[in-house]
Amino acid sequence: MADKSSRIVVVGLGNPLLTDDTIGLLIVKQFEQNYCRHYSNVKFVLNYSGGFDLMEELIGFDKTIIVDSIYTGQTEAGFCHEFSAKDMNRVNQSGLLNSHGLNLPALLDTGAKCGYSMPEDVILYGIEGRNFNDFSEEPSAAVKGGINTAIKKLQTQLNTWLNN
Repeated sequence: MADKSSRIVVVGLGNPLLTDDTIGLLIVKQFEQNYCRHYSNVKFVLNYSGGFDLMEELIGFDKTIIVDSIYTGQTEAGFCHEFSAKDMNRVNQSGLLNSHGLNLPALLDTGAKCGYSMPEDVILYGIEGRNFNDFSEEPSAAVKGGINTAIKKLQTQLNTWLNN
């Protein structure tokens, strides 16, 4: 169980110039602007490259929430998928959790094997996207429709971790 002394980082991943790939960045930025005063012990980070750069953002934290765009083709655009660490191990081979060149389970494992303190609790919110090729600083309207759901899930998870 977490407590108020747990070190928590919330990471928005994405490319700020590729339509639906901007959604993770947008959600974390909006959440931080609207709610950071309620979560003074939570660090909010925007990461544009993933991979080993993401590892550096996670070192020393007990818990992390990562928000990114994904494509499964199995749900509507804007749907907010939720994956726990256990889910990540089950879907590892599917490519769903590829953090811009290095999948998330491999990244966490590599960090631990290198002796870094990596988060024990990891939640990934993947917002279903469709358009990852057109240049725009705004996600498509359908993907924007997932913002409120993702923010509610993010807030609920942070409250759960901080109040237990």
